[in-house]
Amino acid sequence: MKNLLLASFVLMFMSCNSTKDMQVTVKKAHFEKTMSQKNDMNITQKWQVVPNAQINFKKDDFGVGMAKLEKGNKTVFYYKYDTKPLDKSIMDAGYTQEIFFEIEGDIKNMSLKDKELSKINLLVGKHGFFRGSGVYTVDAGSFDLKVTAYDQVELTIDIVKPTEMVQQKHIHQIIELNQNENE
Repeated sequence: MKNLLLASFVLMFMSCNSTKDMQVTVKKAHFEKTMSQKNDMNITQKWQVVPNAQINFKKDDFGVGMAKLEKGNKTVFYYKYDTKPLDKSIMDAGYTQEIFFEIEGDIKNMSLKDKELSKINLLVGKHGFFRGSGVYTVDAGSFDLKVTAYDQVELTIDIVKPTEMVQQKHIHQIIELNQNENE
């Protein structure tokens, strides 16, 4: 009886899956929600995960960076933080921040810092009516991605450089993958 109980316990222990070895293949994911209304501003946050894509980053003749999603062999994560005045008569008061990064192959746990961020092509875009609008390579910061459950990841991004006019320097989000837009 004791051996049977011990064998059952060992079998149960061995069958438990750890998130350490989990990975996810993305089919699609998209969600958008209004986060809050404060200081007479409407704040919206949007996440989009695009499989079979890649980021095309280039600079124009004036050195302003631009990022565009194209067909490719990676999974691109796109984040958009948008503020707009509640008073529609106020013009040029909004601010938009974007974050792009791409992952090759299946999504699995990863932790990157500073120069390693180039492995995922981590970019930050800041747009508004101010000097310095454009898309920039994140040169310093940290990136942690953990697969927490099947079709779910926990993401933490800390941007150290560039920080000028970047409102969202710390982002922590749990993202449900492979969901429909209407879920």
